[in-house]
Amino acid sequence: MENRYTADDPDILRKHIRYLWALFWLMILINPVSLIEEAVQVPDLSWLAKLVDFVSTMIYGFLLLKLEPESDCYETAGRCRLAAALLLGACDLLSVWIGSWVTFLFLPAAILSVISEYQEYQGHSEILFYADPTLSHRWSQLGRWYIRIFPAILAVYLIALLLPTLGSLAILALSAAMLILAVLEPVYLFLTARRLGRYADECTEE
Repeated sequence: MENRYTADDPDILRKHIRYLWALFWLMILINPVSLIEEAVQVPDLSWLAKLVDFVSTMIYGFLLLKLEPESDCYETAGRCRLAAALLLGACDLLSVWIGSWVTFLFLPAAILSVISEYQEYQGHSEILFYADPTLSHRWSQLGRWYIRIFPAILAVYLIALLLPTLGSLAILALSAAMLILAVLEPVYLFLTARRLGRYADECTEE
């Protein structure tokens, strides 16, 4: 695992830390907007939330690409994030005309989103490899947890169809796991940016 600039050029690392802080604040914006998008039934507000979500996700993808010099994982994450955002945007625009056929766009978008999240976590793990091995390991663990949750979603909904009572309990457990993930991600990202900032200062002093 190679961390390309952390040990060699603290100034370049500081520039990348600014991108990490931008990712953090975008995440703080995207999460509530996504909830509004799902909960609000007023068409005008729903479309506004979708637009904000789309623009924020595109910016997030471009910021991940900016971090590519630190890890190839960021490049994969950024490209997948942008592709997923474009496909989901197409789903919203075309759903009026093609109805249920929009599923053929939604499924690859969902797969790309999962790949993007996992690769982003691996990128954060790599950039922290020398600066904070403990936090690096936590990102790696979070990535493995994230990958396992999505097959669990399919299993839970199958259980809900066959055994409704047991399925309801499984859905509650899965929702709790997703909530924990949604909380840990911005917390870890905040800690990552702050720890790398301190590490850059330590490298400068040396």
